[in-house]
Amino acid sequence: YIRAICGVGDESNWSSASQFDAPAMCPVNNATYCYENSQTIWENIYATPGDYITLTINSGTTETGYDEFLVYDGASGSGTELYNGYGSNSGGIGDLTGLSFTSTTGVISLAIQADGYHSCASPAYFSTTPIDYSVACSAPPSCFDVETLSASATDATTVELTFVDTLN
Repeated sequence: YIRAICGVGDESNWSSASQFDAPAMCPVNNATYCYENSQTIWENIYATPGDYITLTINSGTTETGYDEFLVYDGASGSGTELYNGYGSNSGGIGDLTGLSFTSTTGVISLAIQADGYHSCASPAYFSTTPIDYSVACSAPPSCFDVETLSASATDATTVELTFVDTLN
């Protein structure tokens, strides 16, 4: 609800109610995601702009070969794909426990792309469990390590350097 206050004793009536879902913010401790048949419902988690987000899967399973676990470095499956798979396979069940991903954009999204037959909400032949996860946020590193350095001479006075910078 909201109302305008224009001065002492000069107030509008209260507005009608408006409901909304606030996005998840860092840190998140032991949140749960359960997927439905034939749906891909994105869970978006936001950090303070500029911060990194680390998503850790504490437990959870999917149907291997049919229900893919997706993680992206952006909202609602946008940005760079960080993971697309089923976890470790054991008898038709993909165990996601222990997977960890870091987003550098300040938002990370996860979802299960489920087929029309099986979900953690309504299991058929396989017994899967909801995805239990935690999220931590941190400031980006102030310095990156230089790795995979290579150098090649282009002429007698010029050298071309290439490298990959990684988090330290």
